[in-house]
Amino acid sequence: MPPENIYGGFRMMFDAIAAYCEEKGYSLDYAHYWYNHQKCAVQGCKLPVWAPHHIRTRGAHGVCDEAWNLFEFCKKHHGEIHVGGVLTFAEKHPETKEKILAALDRAPVSFQGSKTLRGRVSGPTA
Repeated sequence: MPPENIYGGFRMMFDAIAAYCEEKGYSLDYAHYWYNHQKCAVQGCKLPVWAPHHIRTRGAHGVCDEAWNLFEFCKKHHGEIHVGGVLTFAEKHPETKEKILAALDRAPVSFQGSKTLRGRVSGPTA
């Protein structure tokens, strides 16, 4: 988070990010990550960050807005990871592979009431 004594553009930028995150239901952690990561993580890409990508997406029960589950991508690369999937993206952009695999290993994909890769049952129990 920017220091309290920062005024002008930096504070307005954080306020705009925080307002967007509040509207979309993202946490303040997500807003801080976005504010502090302004360069696309793909090597050689000079485009500004569009919005942080959840490695473990909300659709795969990845509601965690902590840094280990977020990646900073420009609009082009954010779209690319959604279209091709995280593993294909990691193979194409090796500089992202370690963080992607670490996040996937941290919390296995599961669907409501189904068994996860580690055999635990997710979702509400009857």
